[in-house]
Parts: sequence; structure tokens; C-alpha cells
Amino acid sequence: MKLHPFDMRRRLIASAYRSKKFDKVKKLSEKYLSKYPDDVRILELLARSHVSSQEWESAYPLYKRLFNLEPEYRDVCIQYVRCSIYEQRWEQINLILEVSPNVLSTSQIQRALAKKLTSISDEAFLEFTELSGSYIDSIPIDALHRWAYLDRDLREHAITQYDEICLKMKVGGPYLGIVLGNIISKSESEGRKLIEDFVSMYSTTDVEKWIRAEFSVNQIAVRPVVNWLLELTPETSINKLYDQLASYIPMEEFVEIDHLDVLSLSVEVAHLWLVETLMLQNNSKSLQQLITRNLPNTCIALEQSLQRNINSGRYEESIWLIEQIMLHPEMLSIISLRRMIAKSMLSIGATELAYSFALSTLDQNPQDGVSAFIALNAAIDLVDDERIVHITDINLNIRNSNPEINFASIILSCLRSGRNDIALELMERFRMKMDGNGHRLRVGYQFHQLRDWNATLDAIKTTPDKFRNLSHLKLIEGAAYAMLGKEQESIIICIIPFEQ
Repeated sequence: MKLHPFDMRRRLIASAYRSKKFDKVKKLSEKYLSKYPDDVRILELLARSHVSSQEWESAYPLYKRLFNLEPEYRDVCIQYVRCSIYEQRWEQINLILEVSPNVLSTSQIQRALAKKLTSISDEAFLEFTELSGSYIDSIPIDALHRWAYLDRDLREHAITQYDEICLKMKVGGPYLGIVLGNIISKSESEGRKLIEDFVSMYSTTDVEKWIRAEFSVNQIAVRPVVNWLLELTPETSINKLYDQLASYIPMEEFVEIDHLDVLSLSVEVAHLWLVETLMLQNNSKSLQQLITRNLPNTCIALEQSLQRNINSGRYEESIWLIEQIMLHPEMLSIISLRRMIAKSMLSIGATELAYSFALSTLDQNPQDGVSAFIALNAAIDLVDDERIVHITDINLNIRNSNPEINFASIILSCLRSGRNDIALELMERFRMKMDGNGHRLRVGYQFHQLRDWNATLDAIKTTPDKFRNLSHLKLIEGAAYAMLGKEQESIIICIIPFEQ
């Protein structure tokens, strides 16, 4: 039966949509479509109401059906590709492009693509790159940046279509190291030209950061790039480049070690590369000369050298450098340097020293949240309940305390030392800041210690959703229901995690 163009039911649905009564639109449309399933106008209103409610999963099959019935009706192609993006149905995009070749170029779709491609997991992003070769020129720049910074271990090491488009758009990122490794193995001149092209847009220090990871696995191919970067770096930036190179290339390749004494007396800035080289050479005399001159950047270079030692596990170097700094008591008035010394002490296992040194820093600056956090971690490592309680009190009363405080260890210390009232207060006060271990203690205390089954279930109900399905909490929940005699609930709780 052909419907009258002024059919009142269709007009009523359209009116409800214009009034933004989307639930009413859905209810009336579904009833109407049960009789007239191919009514394009009502199908479109129903699909649009789901889109307006951001219900992409429900909107997707409706727009797929509309696309099959009448793809050129209104903006069906735009909305269908939008739903396909949000539902990650990448294979549908090629079909839509056959009907509407320019659909991906609209600003609305570009925003949707950029939003989705920067939020999905690496695995899902890689799946997209494998299916999107036919429309790679329409990929938004944000997605290209994600590809450029993708973990080297997740992607293939040959040059891909995405590498080529990133090169064409002059997108910077670690992918450049992989590309260079491939190009230089065939033609050094082509590699040199590529470096010159990127240096014309970016600083040599940026380019060095992007090739660093490739250098560690492909030194022979990438080594010439370091020399090219040194050649192309202006005099004003050369020391900054040396600072970066010193983290993975021995500086004796660039400077004469015999001249370090002269350099420590002649430089106008205490460069990181020089401090680190003196440390690695155990050149105490030259380092003392450099520190005594009180040059700009001295403190920063010392701190960064200590941090690099922590990152690289260079424990002996950390001890040596701390000993050199301690020869200059005036340096210990600098709070940032004291923090790094305490952090280094903790990293090398000098836990007692780290605790005492961080605590003495707090005497100088009672609001130093970094030192308070280091002292807390040291006390936890020492398993010293008195110190843990003392330094926890300081941490919680500092204006900007560290958000990564290990509440589980603090609560455990309180329970261990019989301070149950403090433990319960911490469980309640910092419930939303705890990790899985903290919630296991919070729930487990009610179950194992107090044997209060109802309180156990209440504690589980107030556990944040991301921790509710942890296996140990599910087992405790199931056991609590069993102890209350609620066998059916207990069985359901224990079965669901295994089904998922």
C-alpha cells in the first residue's frame, strides 16, 4: 500500500524529532516500521535519533539498511561512515566511498576519524592501517602523528604506505628512524637528502630524538646520521645536541678525552654532555673545577646525570657522582638537587640514607611533596611501621601530595602495627585513589578480619567499577553470599568471570 504523503503518523514522528524527544521517536518509529519496514523517511528519523543520542551501536545497522535501500537519501552516506568509524567497521568505508567518493573530506568526518583514531588501542589502530590503504590520503593529521609515534616493536620495519604519506606531509616522529635505516642501507645520499629536508623544518635535536631508538638496534646504518646532524647543527645548539647524544654514544667519539681538563676550565656553561663524560671517566679533578666555577646550568646538568644513571641502572656512577657533589656543601642548599640525590640513594638501595636525607630536605622545605614521597617509599621499602605512619602523616598534610601514594602499603602497615582505626579511616577517605591491592585490603579486612559478610558486600558495592571484576574480589564476594546462605547469588558471582 502506498502511503499518503501527509500520513499523520509520520508527521507525528518528525515533530517529535524536531522537539528532540528522541525516546518518543524511537518508540513510535519502531512500531511504525513493524508494519512498513522499508519506509526510508522513518528509518532515517529513527537512525538520526540514535545518532543524536550518540548510540552508535544502534544507529549503525539502521544506516547500513538505509545505505542498501537508498544511499543518496539526505546525508545517509555521511552518517553511515560516521557510525562505521565509531563502531570500527573499517571495511564498510570502502563500500561507502564507491557511492560518495568525497565523504571522508567533510569536516564532520575528519573530526570523527581524528577522535576515534587517537583514542583506540594500538592493536585496533594497526588493524585500521591495514584496511585503509585505499583512502590513506584522507587520513587526518592527528592519526598520522599517532602512526609516527607508534611503538617500534608493534609495527613492521619495512617502509609502509603510512611512512610514505608521513614523509610526504613532513610529519616528525620516531618512524623516521625506521625509514632512514631502510633508505641508508640502499643509498646514503638519499638518506642525507631526507635528513636535510627534515632539518629545514625541525631542529636537529628533534630529529635526533626520532632516530635514537633505531640507532640502538641498527647502529651501522644510522651512525652516519649522527655526523650529518652535527654538521647541520648551528653553533648555538651544538651543546644541546651533544647533551642528547651523550646518553647513548661515548663522547670520546666527538671530543678528545685528554682535553677535558681544559674544557672544564674554559666552557661558559656546564653542559650535560661534559658533566656526564667527566663522570663516566671518573675525572674527579675536572668535575670539581667545573662545579667550583658555579657556571650556569651546573645544577641542572648534575640532576640530569643522576636521572640518567637511574634510568640506565648505573649504580656505581650514581655513588661516585653523589660523593663528588657532597664535597660542595653549598650545593646541598638547592632543593631540586637534594630531591635527585635522595631519589638516587633510593634507586641504588641506600634506603636508610634516602629516608634520612629526604627527611632533612623536608626540614628545609616542609611543603616539599617530592621529598616526602621519596621518604615514604623508603620507609615502605624498610618495612618500618613507625616511619611509614610518621611520613604518611606528613605526605597527607602537604599542599600538593603525590597522586601515586601507595595506600595499600600504608594500610597494611597500620593493620600490622595494630592501628586499625587509622587503617579504616584511610580505606574510607582514599577509596577512590586506591589501586587493586588497596581494595583487596579494604574488602578483605571486612571478610577475613571482622567476618562481617554484609559489610563485605557493602564494601564491594562501593568499589570503583574498574576493580569490581578482579578475581580475588569476585571470590570474596561469592564467599560472602555463601556465608549468608545465598547460594544462587554466590554461584552467579563465581560463574560470570569465567564466562567472560
